[in-house]
Amino acid sequence: MSRIWAGADAGETQIFLLLARALDLIDTLTAGITSLPGIGPLLGAEFVAATNGDMAFFATPDRLAGFADPASGPRDSGRSSGSPHRPKRYHRGLQRVFCTSALISIRSCAESRRFYDRKGAKG
Repeated sequence: MSRIWAGADAGETQIFLLLARALDLIDTLTAGITSLPGIGPLLGAEFVAATNGDMAFFATPDRLAGFADPASGPRDSGRSSGSPHRPKRYHRGLQRVFCTSALISIRSCAESRRFYDRKGAKG
């Protein structure tokens, strides 16, 4: 790292300083979020960016899940099937955060794995 700083001009030094400040800010904002299984610094930063860091908009966890729509199912009438129309109003960034963190937590967290296996056994 010192070799990078030694050859940097004033503009590059400014870029390095801004990058360091941005990384510190991301660490500060995502400190509580990254304690959840499956969410690291990148997914935590995406979560903060998608929610603007303000959870007051989401009064309940159900409202947050509805906004992200991580598990949308087919919305068929019952008469016709096989035409799963995706909802048009959901946040794709939050959906990515939730789905990716679920897949990661299944691999790394034993409690999440047991929950997934229990739900899979029910059918």
